[in-house]
Amino acid sequence: MSIITPEASFIFVYVALLYNAGLSLKLIYNSLSNPLYERKAWNLSSAGLIFVGTILFFFWFNFSLSVDFVWGGLVGCFLLFVNNLLATILAFKNSIEVSRWGKANYIFFTILSLQSFMLLLNFIEAQTIFGLPGILEWIMIIPSVGYSAFQAFLYGPVGYFFPALLLIPLAAPIKFMRPPEPEPEKTPTKKTKKQGKDSKGSVFTEEIEIPEQKKPAVWSTILVFLDNGSKGIFAILFILLMVFSLLNIGTFTSFSDFKGSNYQPTYPERTDFEFSVSLKTITYQQTLLANYEAIFQEELALIKELNVSTVRIDVKAEIVDNNLTELIDITDQLRANGFKIMLSTYGYGFPTWNYQAVNFTDYIDVIEQQAKTLILNCTPEYLLIYPEPLGFSSAFVKELQTPVVWASTINDSVNYLRSFTNDTEIGVNLSFNDFDKYTYETSVFEELWANTTLDFMGIDFYIIHARDLDLDLYLEDVTSNTKEFWVCEFGVSAVMYGERIQEAALARLLEICVKESRIKGFNYYSLIDDLAGGNSLGLVGQTGHRRLSFYRYQEIINKVVL
Repeated sequence: MSIITPEASFIFVYVALLYNAGLSLKLIYNSLSNPLYERKAWNLSSAGLIFVGTILFFFWFNFSLSVDFVWGGLVGCFLLFVNNLLATILAFKNSIEVSRWGKANYIFFTILSLQSFMLLLNFIEAQTIFGLPGILEWIMIIPSVGYSAFQAFLYGPVGYFFPALLLIPLAAPIKFMRPPEPEPEKTPTKKTKKQGKDSKGSVFTEEIEIPEQKKPAVWSTILVFLDNGSKGIFAILFILLMVFSLLNIGTFTSFSDFKGSNYQPTYPERTDFEFSVSLKTITYQQTLLANYEAIFQEELALIKELNVSTVRIDVKAEIVDNNLTELIDITDQLRANGFKIMLSTYGYGFPTWNYQAVNFTDYIDVIEQQAKTLILNCTPEYLLIYPEPLGFSSAFVKELQTPVVWASTINDSVNYLRSFTNDTEIGVNLSFNDFDKYTYETSVFEELWANTTLDFMGIDFYIIHARDLDLDLYLEDVTSNTKEFWVCEFGVSAVMYGERIQEAALARLLEICVKESRIKGFNYYSLIDDLAGGNSLGLVGQTGHRRLSFYRYQEIINKVVL
């Protein structure tokens, strides 16, 4: 279960950007208007670095993380890093007056800006032909590992957004303040005062004038509170990022065994194994197909080159309702080019909070009617229904259903759909949640495997959840009977972990799958990145750059199917 939604987490980015912009403007104003500021050139230089860096970062981030603006974003992040590094050096040289807590903040934000810079460098490497030397790989990957694990912690199953929660550093301003001139000591003021006859004491009394102490303005107090609060939030995020990096780096270090020349996997020939890839043309997040032909033709050329046997398309209700003609056109072209088709019924799509109050019976009706329409109009070879019952599907219904209820519901839906065709194999893809029993006597997987008429079942397997590439846990109850078992989704973000890790993980998992007779198919998610939709898992970058994993997948397919 996710703690916050991916869309809502974007607020962290804008908080940092607004903070930085406001800080730079305040620094400029104070430098020009306050006579107590000295070395104004330093202060104005700091303001300039912060402001320009923030603007460049904003343009890249605000244009759907556009590859066109990524170099500007990298330069912007570098400017923030330079500013923070200078501020930290000057603070520890006592050239600027900063408290111990302030110095700690400067260190936090300097390292954080460096991490953001490295994340962007990973992004550029994954989207272009530019490559980093292998010796620098782990320096770049470590912050990415922590960041992606952090996302998985916040979002639950949805942890592929880059960067939905990019930890843009708060700026550390360089502020030189001239110490105030010492005020002259005030001497007591003697005043002559006529005393009465009964008066005691001296004829003269001393009255000392005490200057009034002004209370700080309320607005100033609020600004200080917001300043410290913002820094505190980002400092906590930084600490969590470091913790997640340390917790998960071991998982990704284990992939090093599959990157070197010593790893020589073997892939036996199999005529019963299906190689598949998901298309970007239609994803489960889309509600409208417009100008799809160009991107589809690009993908059609790529899958011909890749030589997969099956193509997966994820569809939700809005596409079926509004773009059925376009969907039929796509499936007809795929079939004309010799590809088998796997359609997945998602019912609804993001943002999930639009559908939190759906009754379970209404959700069943949406899935069944959508599946029926796809069967009658597109005649797919494979059809997936009820994605991740205790994960994705449960996010849309009012009350959490038990594994027994899910199995009964899915079985009824399969029997209903069988009345329309026997030519389409019907299956369900499961998440890790569906293999756990929690407080139930059984798991969703156990119930579906034993008590349904499904043709196949599969797992969505992502290493982002700090799991290695071992599938034994999920295969121990896969017995030889009428059902087939697939890896329905597997993907590794080249943006997060680099192209070499993506290639190594793909090669190793495919070696396991092809050698395991119980596994009948493998689908890689996805063919091309869709950064606007949070997908950086593609075999091909958004710029069209074919990654190492693209060529490795192609090589493995050719070895197995020959």
